[in-house]
Amino acid sequence: MKRITIIFGISMAAILALTTLLSAVAPNQPRIVPTAAPVATFPPPPAPESIVFAQRFLHPGGLYTVAVPAGWNVNEAQNTREGLRTVLGNEAAQSLIQVDVDRPPRSNDAGPLTLDVLDARYNDAWLGSSWLEYRDWDESERRRSADERLIIDFTLGHGGQTFVARQQAWTDGEWIYAVRVVTPENATDALLTLLQGTADSLRPLKELADTPFLWNAWFDEQRAHFIRYPQEWTLSDSAPGRPTSISGDGASLRIETDAGQIADAGSAGARVIERHPGAEVLSISALEQVDGSGFSVAWRGRNADGDSHSGFDVLLNGNDEQLHVASLRFPGLTDLNTEGGAAAAPELEMMMRSFRLLPELAAELAG
Repeated sequence: MKRITIIFGISMAAILALTTLLSAVAPNQPRIVPTAAPVATFPPPPAPESIVFAQRFLHPGGLYTVAVPAGWNVNEAQNTREGLRTVLGNEAAQSLIQVDVDRPPRSNDAGPLTLDVLDARYNDAWLGSSWLEYRDWDESERRRSADERLIIDFTLGHGGQTFVARQQAWTDGEWIYAVRVVTPENATDALLTLLQGTADSLRPLKELADTPFLWNAWFDEQRAHFIRYPQEWTLSDSAPGRPTSISGDGASLRIETDAGQIADAGSAGARVIERHPGAEVLSISALEQVDGSGFSVAWRGRNADGDSHSGFDVLLNGNDEQLHVASLRFPGLTDLNTEGGAAAAPELEMMMRSFRLLPELAAELAG
């Protein structure tokens, strides 16, 4: 027994000695102390009184303008068959403004749009699809204001931060207008100022309401002439104050100004022949617009190869003492001044009918 005890003692002493030796030669292992995840912080919110709407923006579709607050930039502008959207962003303030003008398809007997229609439109499915860029969203309140507007408040989560948003929507019975503002949760006062200022500034151009939402627009701010055209057409030579060319579907359109104006149908026809040597005038129709009266002249001519083509010029007398001209050439023999011609080429007739002078819009955009 004594021998066993001695052997055990010797073994334990050897183990302790080996442990001490290994501890001495082993490298020191750093102690890992868990650190707390950083908490995202927001920048100081802009003071409401510092928000200034100093610039107006014409949507590329040409169917509305809206004021842009200083510090916000146009991040996106798009148009679809049913709506036109503008997104303004301020990266420093972590804020977005979204402006939508929609014309939803409706049957002829559906009646005018109402707030009840809007209330049903903005359901969970619609709203959920509109907040896909956020981790989560919650509708916190919905109500109707005294001035017939639908107000919806939201709480949003993104990147570990909490944002707030408010959407204001209304209708004139035909179109739906909606402005949505997103800000950090510490900038609710700025949100209210941005929302009201943007909504109050939204101005639709409903004189062109019968043209497709999907079309684009060209507006020369120096000359103040305006036209809408199919989205698939190509715009070129479009410097302000200079002649503009738009082409598509085998047709070509030239927009420019001429010195001198026209007094009657005879001088309109003579001006067209002067502009297009060898042209044959088919018909002349008088035009009356708020900011420019004139004539539309249908004509036909031949190209360099001797092939016949149609032509249609819209000539408008401007307040600037200039003659504003939109001159279209297209295949076939069609008189767009007649009902039959308009029915045969409705897209071309609609495009040429959209040509007009908008000096008030030019003044607005110039600031």
